Amino acid sequence: MDGKPKPQFSVKEITVNKSDYEFNVYADTPSGKETVVEFTANQAGEFIYYCNQPGHRENGHWGTFKVIE
Repeated sequence: MDGKPKPQFSVKEITVNKSDYEFNVYADTPSGKETVVEFTANQAGEFIYYCNQPGHRENGHWGTFKVIE
């Protein structure tokens, strides 16, 4: 660790019911602003959501998205 702050999402885990959301979603999430992302989940399971900026995912800028039946 270099002691520098790492980018993080404010929510590390999200759990939803199947059919609540949809996948293949991309949204800009500017720092310091709340962003609402709506979609329909058509598959139960556990998925990873992450920042696609270079190096961010590797530095921990990701979370778990759980879809339950």
